[in-house]
Amino acid sequence: WFFHALVHSVKEHFRKTGMTEDSKCILLLDNCSTHSHKFKLWLGNISVLYLPPNVMPLIQPMDQGVMQNMKCYYQ
Repeated sequence: WFFHALVHSVKEHFRKTGMTEDSKCILLLDNCSTHSHKFKLWLGNISVLYLPPNVMPLIQPMDQGVMQNMKCYYQ
């Protein structure tokens, strides 16, 4: 999925929005058991980072605007 769907979609988004090809993209994933940590997923400037275990209960109260601000900042 990472190499066939995400990388293609990200590169297409970069082209549509006029961003340079070397712009960075990070996919943040929580520590769910279905997310495999076996592989370090990255391709050039596109990478996947995993949140540390048991961090979601700590950061959930921060969902009130913090995540939206982060998205706006990185767009």
